[in-house]
Amino acid sequence: MVAPQPVVQAYLYAQRTFEEEAARVQDSRRDAQRRQDSLHALEAEATQVEQETASIVLRFEQVNAQSAQGVEAGDYQRFLIQKYNALGQREKEIVQQRGMLREQAQASADDLAFQAREAAQRYRESLAPLMEQLREAWGHGDAPDVFDTWLRIDPMDTEAQRNAA
Repeated sequence: MVAPQPVVQAYLYAQRTFEEEAARVQDSRRDAQRRQDSLHALEAEATQVEQETASIVLRFEQVNAQSAQGVEAGDYQRFLIQKYNALGQREKEIVQQRGMLREQAQASADDLAFQAREAAQRYRESLAPLMEQLREAWGHGDAPDVFDTWLRIDPMDTEAQRNAA
């Protein structure tokens, strides 16, 4: 059995809309994931900087204790101070970058959620011609309530599915 041409055209339109929207949402999801991954990498670097800073402080205290006993460690102390200052500067940069990345990651997640809702709405709208063609083909005429329950039920809401059944 071959489907009537208007049904096939309506199906193909809905399918094309779905594929376009899915690609758009997937791109947004990848962008949000990249930002989240960058944030995690920066947080890991911040942890490493904190550990290195603590290690330098410990070594500096040890060198100071040895200096009190008459052991000369001037070059090593200068090296530790330079390293400590460099780590402190990097820690400041990380704090700034982390704040900026958190905002960007949140904006990407919000954008993704918005795009997903919009994509679902456009897909529902693209299904309307197909549903109209199917109503006609099945002899339901212009009774839109035949398919309305499909559009009202959220597939992720199991409570709504049980109530509809």
